[in-house]
Amino acid sequence: RGSFLLPQSGNLKAEDLNPYLSNIFIADKIAPGLVQIKTAGTGISARLGMDPRGMPLSALFRAQARGPLASAVHATLDTPEVTRLTLHAATNPLMPAIAAKMLLLPLLDNQSEPNRIFGVLTCSCSKTSDRLRFEIAKTQSYPIDLTFNTPTTCERATVNTGRYQSASGTANDQNHRSNPNTDRNIIHFKSPIDRA
Repeated sequence: RGSFLLPQSGNLKAEDLNPYLSNIFIADKIAPGLVQIKTAGTGISARLGMDPRGMPLSALFRAQARGPLASAVHATLDTPEVTRLTLHAATNPLMPAIAAKMLLLPLLDNQSEPNRIFGVLTCSCSKTSDRLRFEIAKTQSYPIDLTFNTPTTCERATVNTGRYQSASGTANDQNHRSNPNTDRNIIHFKSPIDRA
């Protein structure tokens, strides 16, 4: 797979990740579609109202969202691909829902295949006393081409959305697939703060 093209956990340095450390987590694969949070920034703990280390990532989600999450995790590690989740969580019927975004990227450890996830979580709240459980509103995925060749076009449905996208990462509405937007082939990686 040319796995040397993917980032390795041993190459991650805290000084290179500032000032985003508080929003970052790393999770290890423990089963297909299931990862366990190994490390998490202090900002994530404050926003979730708990320390998520040692917990499966699915524990942060409501029951109905765990199936789509497992599909997203599996695709992130096995395709591999970059996955972006738009989330929301309701804590109080009298208060507006909390909006959040999660970015999942494949990460190598000491194996030739991705077996870790490098994740970023941003949230509209800075701290909560309630334990948040997220629902998935939207999933965007961008398969990574490890061959440096133009990937063949193959359409597939994204998790929890009514949209299709090609292997190159182009998202096309299923009612307007005849007019793809080529600008969407370009992934602009911004800081987690800019994505919030």
